Amino acid sequence: IRIGLWPELPPAGIGPILASISCDYRRPVNFPDTVHIGARVTRIGNTSFQMEHTIVSEAQNAVVAEAGSTIVVLDYRDKKPVPVPPEARKAIAALEGREF
Repeated sequence: IRIGLWPELPPAGIGPILASISCDYRRPVNFPDTVHIGARVTRIGNTSFQMEHTIVSEAQNAVVAEAGSTIVVLDYRDKKPVPVPPEARKAIAALEGREF
């Protein structure tokens, strides 16, 4: 939402779509627990960006999972990837506090 790519529902214009995700589980989490999830963009390509996610258990004070994902910017009308908009690139850089 904060980078301006959140699509309307159902998606009809340009917006993100999850292309791939992987998760390495480190420890089990038991109910009730609170987890904190950190996410950051690690790379911006032409039509996609990659993210890393870290999940920390509050009860264990430890990382319980690490994940990675690839998000593609899609034109939902044409069903084709499109370049990451310059405004989104700037917003990501501002959120991350660095240039890509």
